[in-house]
Amino acid sequence: MLIFWHNRLAMVAEIMSRHAPQFRYAAVISNSRDGEVIAVLTNSYQQARSIRVPHHARSSALQMIIRELKKGQEVLVITPDGPRGPLYEVKPGVVIAARESEAQVVPLSWTSSNCWELATWDNFMIPKPFSTILVKIGMPIQISKEIEGVAIGTKMLQKALIDLET
Repeated sequence: MLIFWHNRLAMVAEIMSRHAPQFRYAAVISNSRDGEVIAVLTNSYQQARSIRVPHHARSSALQMIIRELKKGQEVLVITPDGPRGPLYEVKPGVVIAARESEAQVVPLSWTSSNCWELATWDNFMIPKPFSTILVKIGMPIQISKEIEGVAIGTKMLQKALIDLET
């Protein structure tokens, strides 16, 4: 599972396409009107597809994610603070999915030398043309069923993502 903050969504498909084309990706996207644009963009990449999850049925969405992770055919791409925040706060569903499926979680982030920040809940970032983009990928994290509770796993993933920002 690949995780990154929601406001970093704009570049992830291109980053993965250029730097990890050997993998197939499935982006978990809300089945909402806002998610439609992201799904179309995701599906335009040859090695990526979107998984549309129910917007208001979190339990059902979580079960779909766990099922996909257990298949092990693709890297699931998830924004743990999206689609509505709070900003930079990992939600417990990501931890539960990782624990139940025994999937490793890889944190990713990027920064840009010059970007637009939109007036959205997450200050969505879009790099300006000719900017330098720095991509950071953290070490894989395994959330153990025996050791870590959901709260501890949530803090682990949140710290891993925040550490990439520094």
